[in-house]
Amino acid sequence: MDFLILPLGWKNWLLLISALINLGMAIFILNRGIKNKVNLYFALLTFFCFLWSFSIFGQIVLQSVLWSKFWFQTSFIGALGIALFLLYFVINFPFKNIKLKVWQEYFIWISSLIFGIFSYTKWNMMSFDKIIDRHNYEFSIKYNQFFQWSYALFFVILVISSLYILWAKYKQVEIFFKKDILFLFWMLLVGLTLGLYFNLFLDYMGNFQYEWFGPVFTVPMNLVVVYLIFSKRDKRIEY
Repeated sequence: MDFLILPLGWKNWLLLISALINLGMAIFILNRGIKNKVNLYFALLTFFCFLWSFSIFGQIVLQSVLWSKFWFQTSFIGALGIALFLLYFVINFPFKNIKLKVWQEYFIWISSLIFGIFSYTKWNMMSFDKIIDRHNYEFSIKYNQFFQWSYALFFVILVISSLYILWAKYKQVEIFFKKDILFLFWMLLVGLTLGLYFNLFLDYMGNFQYEWFGPVFTVPMNLVVVYLIFSKRDKRIEY
């Protein structure tokens, strides 16, 4: 249990608590009924927030290089799942006014499957090492640049598509929903920007000291969504 009392211990606690809160939200929303696609996709979104947070927690605290590498690779799955199910969530929240074309569905799911599988291979990381002392940790990673840029591009495409759809809904929607959608838009924009900076850009620059920050911010972001879902549950447009 040394990871709880080291100088980085409070950050580890934040990561673990954030992961468990996201998992709790996923279970809570699932219990509200998965026939409603808003509930289903938000539950999947929060589950992958849990997976992302827990993966970063695992890669930091585990001193085994093998397990640390496994959780580091799994964090790519968590982040990808967040972007994927965020897209499907905003398509359906607070109402559905867009339907993806067949080729778009195939592109999204086949690409996600490919990136998910190759996250655990040398196509992602050609070498991985972890240097630990009692007060700090460092990663020494040699990335496959083609995979990393392709993954980042696909992730950004999903994120920008989600924000674009949400903004388009804001422009079209009735006044009753405008403030909520605008609030959600800015929360997502801030959260995704922080995640991209601290957990993607800085990682590529070899700076892993702030990886804890992005996952922690998913908690207030998702709590806002929970509030919006249930505060408007009786007046949300059904489809």
